[in-house]
Amino acid sequence: MENLIEVELLKQGKKIFFYREAVACDFIVLEKDRVCSAVQVSLSIKEPGTRQREIKGLLAACKRFGLSKGIIITDDEDETLVEDGVEIEVVPAFKFLLD
Repeated sequence: MENLIEVELLKQGKKIFFYREAVACDFIVLEKDRVCSAVQVSLSIKEPGTRQREIKGLLAACKRFGLSKGIIITDDEDETLVEDGVEIEVVPAFKFLLD
């Protein structure tokens, strides 16, 4: 699924890179040479350990780049939550691809 999201972001003309310090975030997205979003991709975040890992990586990237919102793309989960002052939108891949 990560490859699908990567290809879609590139088709949209976005520059992307991987972020890793103590934790990782799948995609940092740039538009006009400015960081505009952080994106995690996970088949599911229903398992508590996976949920914690994906949120932790996304939060680290959002804090590093001064973003107030991040996205986790999953197979079929859909929710919005706020963690440590960052809004996290969990969206199914099909919704992300249709936007």
